[in-house]
Amino acid sequence: AQPERRVICLNGDGSTLMCLGSLVTFTQSTAPNYTLVITENGTYEVTGNQPVPGAGTVDFGGMARAAGLKTVYTIDDPADFEAKLDLHFESEGPAVFVWRLERGEEPVPRPERPICERSHALRAALVG
Repeated sequence: AQPERRVICLNGDGSTLMCLGSLVTFTQSTAPNYTLVITENGTYEVTGNQPVPGAGTVDFGGMARAAGLKTVYTIDDPADFEAKLDLHFESEGPAVFVWRLERGEEPVPRPERPICERSHALRAALVG
């Protein structure tokens, strides 16, 4: 939809595991301007830092290649990130970058209201 702009999608490792079919979809894409960044820290951070199944043993770069993606990079440390930063914007897409990050130890803040209440409030705000 935006062929003249670079499109960068940030996705966590847990989310990627739940949507592996998207890797095949990206393979079929002819979007030379698309980059997927998978942040691999081994946790479902948004929901409270629960461990992702297979954390540390899953090869996201290998899965992307197995899905047919040709441009795949893994970033292991800050120096590697600096060395490959320009590739995020210049690589022929669809491209995948796997950023290996340290797991955060700080707890994720919990919302004050249950998701059901928040979703009803969001719906009411959108409707009206």
